[in-house]
Amino acid sequence: MGISKTTVRLWIRRYEGEGHVMTRPRSGRPKVISQDDEDRLIAAAHQAPKTTIVSWTRELQLPCHPITTRRRLQEAGLDCHVPAVKEKLTEANKLARLKFAQQYVQHDINFWENVIFTDEKSFSSLAATRRHCWRLPNTRYKARNISERSRSSKVLVSFHGWMWAAGPGELVTIDGHHNAQEYINILETSLLPSVQAYAIPEPNNIVLVQDRSPIHTSRAVMDWLRQHLD
Repeated sequence: MGISKTTVRLWIRRYEGEGHVMTRPRSGRPKVISQDDEDRLIAAAHQAPKTTIVSWTRELQLPCHPITTRRRLQEAGLDCHVPAVKEKLTEANKLARLKFAQQYVQHDINFWENVIFTDEKSFSSLAATRRHCWRLPNTRYKARNISERSRSSKVLVSFHGWMWAAGPGELVTIDGHHNAQEYINILETSLLPSVQAYAIPEPNNIVLVQDRSPIHTSRAVMDWLRQHLD
């Protein structure tokens, strides 16, 4: 059988004494880090989930390799993911968006078919950072697990556009400095004609939704809107 006599005698004694020849469980090698170290690691991961494994190992002074740190996090149910990315919003921004949604949630499609959302968008280069997040399952959109979008100060290109119930409208490139007169020119030559051609033909009323930027709320723009959209 290729087994030593010592092993055979051991199995016979185990069978006679315990009724089986299964290998007994062994204690194994003790953990490199203590339970207190593990508790501190898990607490740190929940508090600052976008920290790196190497940083945790160094800052908590764990007596182990970063690979061991990673294993302990995984054993605790934490996995490494690319975090969700959202625009930076203040508490006032969040409350205003919630208030708007609650105010109009009961309006049906007949209302929204005459609503036009319009705004400008500047595209800039993103900051060259790639971060990861250690989190529990189903917690992707918890505030601490979200990365706010970080951009450089270099604007690459700017557009004005609009959208309605059926989809996006026309995009217009904004060249140079954007001001009230430039905005009125876009409204006259692009937005209003394209809205009437693609979305809401005359004489239907148009409900135009725009933000409260100084350009949009300037006297010249408000006068133009009253003359053309009332």
